[in-house]
Amino acid sequence: MLQGKGYRVASVSRSGAQINDQNTLSLTYDLSTPTNVSAVFKKVRDAWGEPSMIVYNGAALHPTNYKTPFDVSLEHFEQDLAISSSATGTFVFVGNCLNEAPLADKGLLTLGTGKSAAAFLVSSAANAAAANEKDSRFYYIDQRTEQGDPMLKGVDGAAHAEFIEELIDGKANVPALATFVKDQGYKSFPRLT
Repeated sequence: MLQGKGYRVASVSRSGAQINDQNTLSLTYDLSTPTNVSAVFKKVRDAWGEPSMIVYNGAALHPTNYKTPFDVSLEHFEQDLAISSSATGTFVFVGNCLNEAPLADKGLLTLGTGKSAAAFLVSSAANAAAANEKDSRFYYIDQRTEQGDPMLKGVDGAAHAEFIEELIDGKANVPALATFVKDQGYKSFPRLT
């Protein structure tokens, strides 16, 4: 979708797709090591210059028991936090509802901590860009059902791509923490509790 609009796409994964051509750069990195993020940016900058848009869809989870959520090792906590909160144009962080609804009974402590940190980071970056009158846009996106419920199952990659395209085009007035519905785009919902 993005390449059809003239964008060059760099993708990063632990396994790496190894598709490298004039418009595609596949990189193999483990983003649980924060210093690898800098290495990724260096590779992209060396190949094409400064990126104009970033879509970050990283997440990590070491499940915890909801009755004892802090029974996670410090090493695993730090690793999951690094992946879920690290990561400049348009920046889109693919989130979920965990920055609003902890879902403690699902054993998602480390994932929720990372997503909450990412939402805070994105919101802070958006506020700083606005205060400094920068043309940068920052979004934390969260797909919901038509009723505003969390998309625990049925998250739709194509719907994400369509919404991200709307954000790139800048056609909609969308806040930094943006909920959206498939085929409807941005839709405001009351905060989950």
